Amino acid sequence: ASKIDPILEYDFCVAFLSNKWHTPPSNLKDFVVTSIQQTKSNATNMVSIISNFLKNKSFDPYVKDCLRTCFDLYSDSVSALDNAVVAFKNKDFDTASTKVSVSLDSPVACQGLFNDKKGENKSPLTKENRAYFQFSVIPFVFIQMCRIHN
Repeated sequence: ASKIDPILEYDFCVAFLSNKWHTPPSNLKDFVVTSIQQTKSNATNMVSIISNFLKNKSFDPYVKDCLRTCFDLYSDSVSALDNAVVAFKNKDFDTASTKVSVSLDSPVACQGLFNDKKGENKSPLTKENRAYFQFSVIPFVFIQMCRIHN
């Protein structure tokens, strides 16, 4: 998978695959559904993290505005990932890819919001955005693999 898309970090993917699954996927298609659901779980977690940050009174108004937009981006990811599962199960790989790509765009757009006029990045979510991006790349690449093998 990391040879198909160099954005996918090999070590991250191996760690993800080594995760203790409740029910291990038995084939590539099951793995795709499971990875989309895991990404959705992470999106939901991001919404919760951002929600907690929004309660923090120490952030300046600029950062709060960025956090609100990030909240919306990640909320949109949750519903897009639900739609991705439905599309994938219906073998509509184009729609599934498009919906997962919404999830790929969220951390990139979120991180970019925090660059202030001086070029400084004030994001309190840098680590989380980076990890979430990698989580999103996994189902995206594996959907591409299903296209090739279908």
